[in-house]
Amino acid sequence: GVTRKSIDSVLGTATTEIQEKLEEGIAHSMDNIKNGGTVDEIVMLCSPEYFAKFIRHAKVNAAFNQYMSSQEPLRNRLGGMSRYRSFVYNNITMIEYRSDPANPLIPAGKAYMLPRGVDNFLTSFYSPANKMSLVGTLGEEAYAFSYRDPKDEGIVLQSEHNAVHMCSRPAAIVEFTSSN
Repeated sequence: GVTRKSIDSVLGTATTEIQEKLEEGIAHSMDNIKNGGTVDEIVMLCSPEYFAKFIRHAKVNAAFNQYMSSQEPLRNRLGGMSRYRSFVYNNITMIEYRSDPANPLIPAGKAYMLPRGVDNFLTSFYSPANKMSLVGTLGEEAYAFSYRDPKDEGIVLQSEHNAVHMCSRPAAIVEFTSSN
């Protein structure tokens, strides 16, 4: 019953008020958390295409160049420890999220704004391991079992992890696109 908010950033137009678009997203996200808690930060996970358009926008480019000129090791893409480029703009951490191009986790040309640090925003639920002795028990994060090899030549190790991850406030996630 929740419809995702989508905002067209219009990144191909030099006069677009980027800050207003981001503020619209922040307001929507904050209004839809609805738990009375606080937010540690706002993050935007961006496809490489969206991130490239964003940092090239006339109203963002100078800030991006200034930000990148700092020699903080985590920001240094060639020798840094981070796999993803990031950029803080208007107190939003923009992250270029690169994944398998054949099966991208973020569709080309899109970005998703979400709050971080919200209690129970993302929750994991676990089920018991696939063993008769665990039927009807509460699931644990991970299981490990060891068995004596039938030929008495060693020990067989087995592990199992059964989890489902859920966002409890999907209306707080805002999609960003750019029509040009």
